[in-house]
Amino acid sequence: MLRYRASLVSTRTGLKNKVHAILARLNERNSYTDLFGKAVALYLERLELAPAYRKSLDGFLRLMREVNLEIEEADAGVRCAFAESAEAQLLATIPGVGRLISLTILAKIVDIDRFHSARHLAS
Repeated sequence: MLRYRASLVSTRTGLKNKVHAILARLNERNSYTDLFGKAVALYLERLELAPAYRKSLDGFLRLMREVNLEIEEADAGVRCAFAESAEAQLLATIPGVGRLISLTILAKIVDIDRFHSARHLAS
């Protein structure tokens, strides 16, 4: 689930980069700090573009909405896995370690008993 979520986030980042590239290619300037926030959606919809750019922009934005839905579903799975894991909850008490990181650590360790010592695990 964590790898799937990471892959989705990477896909969304690529789509965002493509939208930024279209706007940069057209020298389209704006003052928004988050080009993908809800308040900016209307700006992007009303932006007058040549038909090919409009189709590309709309397609990337549509794909991003779908990917966001998949990320939300993956996040729900992560929340469920976190709630069911006492080890993940314990790891999350470390400053800077949240839900995703704690589950990632556990996924990488697999079975703690395969390590001879804490030093072996840390290395």
